[in-house]
Amino acid sequence: MLVFLISRWKLWTWSRRTWISVFVATSLTTPFVTRWICLWQIPDVELPFDVESNIREAPPTDDDALVRYRNAARMLSQLDEEDVEPKWFNLTRPPYGAWDDRIVQPLKDRHQVLSELACLVEMGVLRDFSQDTFSEVVDTFSDFRRLARFSEATAIWRARCGQNEDAWACHRASLRIAMHADQPGWLLNALIGQCIRGMACDGIRYWAAGQSVTAPQLRNARRELEDLAARRLTILHIVKAEYVFGRNFVMEGNVAEIFWPDWTIKGPLESRFLACKRVGLWFIGQPELTLRLARQQLVNITNECDKPISVRQPSLRSDDYILFKDDGVHPTAAGQLNSAALDRALNLVLATQGDDPLFFKSIKGLIQNRDRENARIALVSVVLAAHEFHRVYGTFPKSLDQLVPGYLDEIPIDPLDCEGRPLNFRYDDSDNAFVWSVGLSGQDRASDFEDEAEQSRDFGLWIRLRTPVDCDEGNHTTDDANGAASTERLLLDRENALMNSLFHPKE
Repeated sequence: MLVFLISRWKLWTWSRRTWISVFVATSLTTPFVTRWICLWQIPDVELPFDVESNIREAPPTDDDALVRYRNAARMLSQLDEEDVEPKWFNLTRPPYGAWDDRIVQPLKDRHQVLSELACLVEMGVLRDFSQDTFSEVVDTFSDFRRLARFSEATAIWRARCGQNEDAWACHRASLRIAMHADQPGWLLNALIGQCIRGMACDGIRYWAAGQSVTAPQLRNARRELEDLAARRLTILHIVKAEYVFGRNFVMEGNVAEIFWPDWTIKGPLESRFLACKRVGLWFIGQPELTLRLARQQLVNITNECDKPISVRQPSLRSDDYILFKDDGVHPTAAGQLNSAALDRALNLVLATQGDDPLFFKSIKGLIQNRDRENARIALVSVVLAAHEFHRVYGTFPKSLDQLVPGYLDEIPIDPLDCEGRPLNFRYDDSDNAFVWSVGLSGQDRASDFEDEAEQSRDFGLWIRLRTPVDCDEGNHTTDDANGAASTERLLLDRENALMNSLFHPKE
């Protein structure tokens, strides 16, 4: 072809002026042609919803729960003493009973913080986070986390003392804090909300095991837990808000630092080097190319991300991100890539960028964490119903069938079972039972849950009564070894696990 063009156009006869003109024209058009070729490979697609509808106007200060949360956190900090917060968590650390007035008194001294929490968690309006900076979001979630830890530490202490209504009020406050933390914004919203909700579920399990907790209290707690779980934001709602946040971040931020963070030069040439990076990114269609891919992924997951795993379309096997196979039922939007083509495009873009500038990898972890959370809530609901059954008949049920319809409307389906089978249940004796989910593997691994300290926190729960303790004694050194594990340790472990699965999801 090259020889043909040379002979056809007789390039050897061109004058110097002609060559200069061709060179200038080629130099001017090449960047535009290169950008067009890059963008042409990923067609733009119109989203089937209005993402801007996720952004809400800021409510008045008096009606903004976020302002009240920050005030409560500030109040907690003003009352803080040196090393007092770590002492709270000694209430629930092994050996589960080594606590005294030096640990309990700080909780008593902060009753006004608890009163403020009781008021603000009833508020339904929370300002949208999508316009906040990263540091502002992190500070806000730090407040949520500290207040939830305080609430759960107080709940464990009150449960130990037999103050069951007050203990449940603290658990309810933690669940509502998690609901507020789920408000639209970053995926970090969902991450912190899941951490707090998981911590509250562990505390509720400890509370339910108390022998003085009555059947009506257990029934009301189960209904409130299920109601608050049903009011969580959908995955699609969270992802739409994340798209808005990521789009604003990419378009308004330093594109060169976002896409090529490792290519840096310090010194007097830094500004010029950054300018060259921006030009180079424009040549390859960035950031528009990444935003197009984000919209393509959003369209792909829209109809599947909130479905139960048993009816959800199979996902393409990828260690980095999640895409669902085309179902052949929903019509294809104009410009929409099929799942195989989108998979190839994402592989190519992520291989060249390295980092995840938007949320391609994070959505997989978010969906997996929601599936695990659904399983945990279903397990705790069964635990509460089984304890309610025990208060009436003096023994735990021998099967889940005995809980229907008097204690459960129906046998809960395992949210992690691809076949839609019910949760697994095992009756050991009148005072011991075990309920578990098959886990993300989809395989029944009941034998792996025998170690309470490692596996049962995630996918299986023992159902046992807790040995009562005398709350008025100065110091306690023994308690039920199967009681609540450390609130601090559980929260930190869960945060680390959720963060790793969110940004480094596994199959």
